[in-house]
Amino acid sequence: MQERSPDRKPVVTIFIIALNVAVYAVLNLVLIFIYDYYYVEDLYRTFGLIPHDFWNGAWWQPITSMFLHGNPAVPFFPLIHLFVNMTALWSLGMPLERTIGSSRYAWLYFISGAASSLFVVLSSLFMDEQIYGMTVGASGAVLGVLGGMAIFYPNSMVLLFFIPMRLRTAAIGFVIFSITAQVFGFFEMISHMGHLGGLLGGILYTKFVIGSEIGFSEIHQKAPLQKRFMKIIVKNKGQDSFFDHLSGRQKEKEINPRSDAGAKQDFHKSDELKKSKGKLYYDPETGEFYIKED
Repeated sequence: MQERSPDRKPVVTIFIIALNVAVYAVLNLVLIFIYDYYYVEDLYRTFGLIPHDFWNGAWWQPITSMFLHGNPAVPFFPLIHLFVNMTALWSLGMPLERTIGSSRYAWLYFISGAASSLFVVLSSLFMDEQIYGMTVGASGAVLGVLGGMAIFYPNSMVLLFFIPMRLRTAAIGFVIFSITAQVFGFFEMISHMGHLGGLLGGILYTKFVIGSEIGFSEIHQKAPLQKRFMKIIVKNKGQDSFFDHLSGRQKEKEINPRSDAGAKQDFHKSDELKKSKGKLYYDPETGEFYIKED
């Protein structure tokens, strides 16, 4: 099991966000200084994903379309589209990259984006070409990251459109919404099949490729015990002999209780913990308790 390392910098997430912002900035500079909307529109149609063009040799579009956002004809929409996707990527990508490592995370991101594009171009074979005129955005890849997080941390809470829910619930909700909206024609400006493809691609790649390498099942096996240990800590919070001395910045020391009895014994009888001058922390991503001490 590869443990999450708080010291591992999420360089891939930062790079992807920076690249998306840079592309948006360059396109806007073209609009400002050249003031040629049709030139920008041509760039979108060249590098955005258009199934008809893809089938006729525009092989680069599934990749380049991931770094374009919005419709340049609609004021401020590209900025809103970019902001929503990059905020979601920052929130979900940071902890996931620290968990699985940068190289695995990069593969997950781009394979999710490829799965998103695959769903779009295959769906275009059975649907009106006008509906699938052009698809842009990082949403499919970002939803693949959401799928990865839902596999590793299904019970972690997120805000989805300002509604708190578990990651597993969010992933299932996206699947249901995408299928329903596609079948009944809701919100036709959104690439529902692209979202569905990216999410399913991320879930499958995480579960069967990444999960087999680093053993995500160990996290779920620890979860019930960790919840009980949390209750023990909360129940004993009034015992000032331990908690009143917890302060300052300290190095990590993990607590790995083997049972309820063992957890109580560690908490009540461990002289090392009682004498520690540090703070007790709980990491919701890994489910680990640790003490930082001088």
